[in-house]
Amino acid sequence: MYSLDEKKAHELVGHSPPYYEGTAISPTHPVRRLTIVVRFPSGYWPEDVSSHTWPLVLVPGVGDDAMEVTLSPRQLRLERDRKRSTLRLRVRHPPLGLQFGLSWRLPERWHSS
Repeated sequence: MYSLDEKKAHELVGHSPPYYEGTAISPTHPVRRLTIVVRFPSGYWPEDVSSHTWPLVLVPGVGDDAMEVTLSPRQLRLERDRKRSTLRLRVRHPPLGLQFGLSWRLPERWHSS
């Protein structure tokens, strides 16, 4: 479950915007492909989306860019499907010891139709 707008996020965390939501996973054994899929409610689409890669020993958001550039575009791919309200991060042969994640900025307000 994610907060879908700033009002809801403020109720949960109490500090000022901007607010971000996200999800992450760290493979614990060798795999061929790691995939993270986030599907939003119909009509909802975050504008500020990014993928992150960081070592298990670091805090998320610190040094992410340096880690991601070491992975080729064939190895790490962020797909945005606005029609299906879906984000998908695909990682081929993810190195162990890293976490992979998606994050997005919450819009000020959102109402389902």
